[in-house]
Amino acid sequence: ELHGTHKGNSVRFTISDNPTVEKGTLMFLQDPKSASGASLVNLPLRPFAGIASTEKVAADGSITMGCWTSGIFDLSAAAIINVGQLVVLSGANTIQPAVTADILSGNIIGKALETATAGERIQVLLGTY
Repeated sequence: ELHGTHKGNSVRFTISDNPTVEKGTLMFLQDPKSASGASLVNLPLRPFAGIASTEKVAADGSITMGCWTSGIFDLSAAAIINVGQLVVLSGANTIQPAVTADILSGNIIGKALETATAGERIQVLLGTY
């Protein structure tokens, strides 16, 4: 869920025609300027593209979609996260605290605005590093 008066910036990315992507899916960045849904299979150390701002239906002929790259969103924690920590993708629509390698690789999603235990939803400010 997107919060705040600033409703985020949406950036258009190329996407394969095959997948179904639900609005709100955490997406990772691929070269060149393409996005794909995050899963445990394609992690770790994947740069964050954004959060899908629309639904994408499989084989609908569309090969682009918008992803929010800034704003405040409710995201699910896969591990303990402390307020103010930088966070990264952890799997399909989950996040975890960043480590040094994530920071150096450009994998940061944003900053936790609340403390979380595993499985808890917290607000995260996207695009803040």
